[in-house]
Formats: sequence, structure tokens, C-alpha cells
Amino acid sequence: MKILSTPRGSYEFHFKRLDATTRAQVLASGVRTLVEYGVISESDYETTEARMTSREETASSAIGGGVATPRALVKSANRATCLVAVNERGLDCGSLDGGPVDVFYIIVAPDVDSERALISQCLALSRACGGARLVRQCRCEDDVCELFELSDPDESAVSAS
Repeated sequence: MKILSTPRGSYEFHFKRLDATTRAQVLASGVRTLVEYGVISESDYETTEARMTSREETASSAIGGGVATPRALVKSANRATCLVAVNERGLDCGSLDGGPVDVFYIIVAPDVDSERALISQCLALSRACGGARLVRQCRCEDDVCELFELSDPDESAVSAS
């Protein structure tokens, strides 16, 4: 786990490579990973996956440039957390630009303010990396956090926990 500290708050980051064939598989695998890392409890798994799925069915979080930000509020989450998941193939997720999505910033947060702040961090990184081009090259949490640190206008600090 890596913690990114900014003037707006501290965020937890994880990284995973996926080989999913559907958006539903990405969400299920992402939420399962958050349970495995202790970000959310096993008892929150089904509810969290259902919230993300419902939100994605209502309005896709695919913003273009191969990026999506599926998310859910989870009151029991310790802090706002992002699993940066890079899928081996692009998936049709109803992106604004019509292109496939292969970078998923899967976010859980205990409150709306921390969720919005973390989404903002993820979008800033995507813009700084030219549509998440550099994120696709990441191999571990250290790589991802280095990118977040370099792209953060608030001069954030990254620490291992």
C-alpha cells in the first residue's frame, strides 16, 4: 500500500494488472482486491460491487483517453482509496470519446468530499500523463505513486505503509 498526502487529504493507492473481458469482471475483481487488501470488509463486498455496477449502468464513468473512474461510497472505508487497475485489453465502457477503456481508477471513499478529491487527483494524473499513457507502463504501486507525486499540483508526498 502507498499513501499519498496532499493538502486536501491522504489517499491510499494500490495497483493491479487485470485480464478481464467485461466491465463487470473489472469491477468484481477490483472490489475483491480491495477486500483482500483490507480496504473494505468482506461484508461490504456485495454492496460495494452492486453500487459501482448500478452507477456504471446509470452513467458510465469512462471519460475518454482510455480511462474510467468507477466508484462507490463505503462508510466503513478507512480512507479514500484508489485501486489503479490496468486491463490487458481495452473494453467498451461507453466512453465519451467512443474508445476502449484499459485504465480503471477504482475508488472507494467514506464520504463525498474525499471521493471527489481523489477523483480530481486521478483526473489530474490522466491529463498529466497524456491520457494515462504512462499509467499503462506501470508495474507496481511504487510506479503509480511516483506518477501521482509528479503530477500533483499540490506537491504531495508519498510514503509507504
